[in-house]
Amino acid sequence: MNKELYKWIIPCGQDRRLDVKTKGEIAFRYKVAGMEVEKINTPPTIETVKDYVNEFLDHIGMKPTCHIYPIVHKRRKISYCAVQKEYGTKDIKDLVWIKFTNKKYVGAVCVSNDVNFLYNNTSGRIVKYLNQEWNKEFVLLAPLCDIPDGMDRRSIESGVGNYLIAKNVPILDFYSHNL
Repeated sequence: MNKELYKWIIPCGQDRRLDVKTKGEIAFRYKVAGMEVEKINTPPTIETVKDYVNEFLDHIGMKPTCHIYPIVHKRRKISYCAVQKEYGTKDIKDLVWIKFTNKKYVGAVCVSNDVNFLYNNTSGRIVKYLNQEWNKEFVLLAPLCDIPDGMDRRSIESGVGNYLIAKNVPILDFYSHNL
């Protein structure tokens, strides 16, 4: 596969599945995840990723709200109601969140009120395939206040992920924000 072209492909159908082997080859999304790790020796700092997210939000006319949200509870739960109240989002699901691995790679760019560190979903299986683990100490959280007309939280999630890719930030579940 041409390493320069995979960023323009959004897998469809069976390419989205991780258990598919074609002619003995590993699944497409595992290949892409491996290329993301090879792309850069040291991933950018968490602060840099946060700054890029805020830069993107500012570019589209939104308040730059991305911050490091520590996960301090034993059950690793986020008080979504408290976040909504503090930032004034219209919906409790108006959140872009980014989780990282223990090696400081962006694991996935996501949206909604379902922050998790599971291994039985696509991003978790990709992280395990790469012999990494989730960093369960924090997530980057960007409450989406005043979403511009013509946009919704899914389009902003897609924009954030694609902006990070344009800034050469490796994302292990490369397509998480576009599916």
